[in-house]
Amino acid sequence: MLFRKGRLILHSLFFWRIYSFMAVGIRNEKVDILRGIAAVLMVLGHSFIVYRINISEVPWCAAVSHFIYTFHMELFFILAGVVYHCVCYKEYLKKKIKRIVVPYFIFGLSAMMLRAFGRAVVNGIEPLNEGIEKLLFRGGGYWFLYVSFMIFMFYPALDKVLNKCFWLEVASCATLLIIDQCVAVTSFLTLNTIIHYLPYFISTGCTVFIWIDSIHRFRPS
Repeated sequence: MLFRKGRLILHSLFFWRIYSFMAVGIRNEKVDILRGIAAVLMVLGHSFIVYRINISEVPWCAAVSHFIYTFHMELFFILAGVVYHCVCYKEYLKKKIKRIVVPYFIFGLSAMMLRAFGRAVVNGIEPLNEGIEKLLFRGGGYWFLYVSFMIFMFYPALDKVLNKCFWLEVASCATLLIIDQCVAVTSFLTLNTIIHYLPYFISTGCTVFIWIDSIHRFRPS
């Protein structure tokens, strides 16, 4: 498992180097398509989580769910790395707060209140103090937004170091993979989840479409 993940990320770094000298800020239709696919997979994967139904007893549901969960969240972080761009950190952070933090607290607070006081309309009941602790320090049900913002917040500083050398990126991904597999990391501030997904963000996409797009774009006429 560790070897397969390492090979995936090493290939990602190689193909990204081919892609990286393309103009920054140009919208890539292939990235948008993959984002749409990832979103559909996320909705489909969560649709199998139905109260009182054990999907392991439904073979085709279990197979589809297992397939989706082998890669769909990793794909989100790969795509986040592909479109990452920071020139002015202040403006960059403002944009991330508006796009990530505000929706996180709107939906997170709504879900927290429903779990605490909406016994008649939700399946799971959760005490208010536990909901607050999850919302502030562990991401809760919207952990993806929490983890995404944490990565976006500190990555510009990390990128200044990693961008100096391709092999630093390789080494950082390898180190994170080893830590993820071999060390029991705390879930406080979703640190364990950040370590799990950060290599995919750094590698910025082991995606065949990047490689093919680069070949077509720079092939001599």
